[in-house]
Amino acid sequence: ILNDVELVEFTSDADAIIAASLLHTSTDLDYNACKACVKSFSRNKTMEIFKTSWKNMEFYDSMPREFEYANLTFNISLSAACFGQLKRHRMATLTSQPYDPSLGVTIPGSIKETGLEKEFREILAKTEETYAQIKKESSLAAPYVLTNAHKKRVLLRLNARELYHISRLREDSHSQWDIRNISGKMVQKAKEIMPMTFAFAGGKDRFQEIRRSVLGRDV
Repeated sequence: ILNDVELVEFTSDADAIIAASLLHTSTDLDYNACKACVKSFSRNKTMEIFKTSWKNMEFYDSMPREFEYANLTFNISLSAACFGQLKRHRMATLTSQPYDPSLGVTIPGSIKETGLEKEFREILAKTEETYAQIKKESSLAAPYVLTNAHKKRVLLRLNARELYHISRLREDSHSQWDIRNISGKMVQKAKEIMPMTFAFAGGKDRFQEIRRSVLGRDV
């Protein structure tokens, strides 16, 4: 589904802000001086600041606090099953709209593989008919008849440090496929506008591969 994950707001110049924050922690310069230094640095020299902050990191480590200075806001359309997992990440601001059949449904790949998609959609259609009937009497009660495949829209605001936490857990190959797809799209969009900040992002099962790519070593 197109546009099921949209990055609608973000901290401008986040790479420079976080690099300056990391420099601020490791020097006796004030923040404005650190920003001026970063502004004068080449891209490679700025990237070295990030690499230094990651050099002793393991897959179970959180990003440094400085990564909290960059924020991102996503507009996401996701299934009830996926929402149940996303809302477990408490270090974020998450608000949502009611479930809405017009947003479509998420069909598990296993349903398609077993040739039961037609039957599955027939059940969904009956569910939506019942939803429409109940909604005439109670708009608050109607969503309870919908399935885990039905969708809602959520607005999620979080900082780069928390998105790293989501990435490590939810992009991992052992994670459930629906939340893995959503989190992967979130991280990809974050990388497009904060490439240095999110250069080390990815599931914990790929940590060694990512570390080799970014730092050029395993340990």
